[in-house]
Amino acid sequence: NAIILVVEPRLPGDIELNLVNQIKKSGKNAFLVLNKIDTIPKNKLLPVIQKYSDIHSFQEIFPVSSIMSEGLDSVVTSISNAMPQREALFPADALTDRSVRFLVGELIRERVFNLYRHEIPYDVAIEIEDF
Repeated sequence: NAIILVVEPRLPGDIELNLVNQIKKSGKNAFLVLNKIDTIPKNKLLPVIQKYSDIHSFQEIFPVSSIMSEGLDSVVTSISNAMPQREALFPADALTDRSVRFLVGELIRERVFNLYRHEIPYDVAIEIEDF
């Protein structure tokens, strides 16, 4: 229902312009997240926001710093509010749609890879015979 474009806080280059053009063609609502705002001076941020505003009418533009946890709450709130309301697909207390047997197999697989890092080829088959 929506597109979230996450970019670094710099003027758009060819890749970003191409992505914005694809967003325009899609006709979907789009949000722009300018991440890593902690890496540039505040006075350099406004021209970046202005340039993105000039090339597309994003529903909202969010300057954020993920590493500093700045601005993330407003991103989540705005995007949540923009999504259509409907009945939940899963119960509120459901953590996964996978069985306990599958999860145990994944834990074993992880342990094998961590223990034998360089000695294992590309895959490990786990067969749980009794549970």
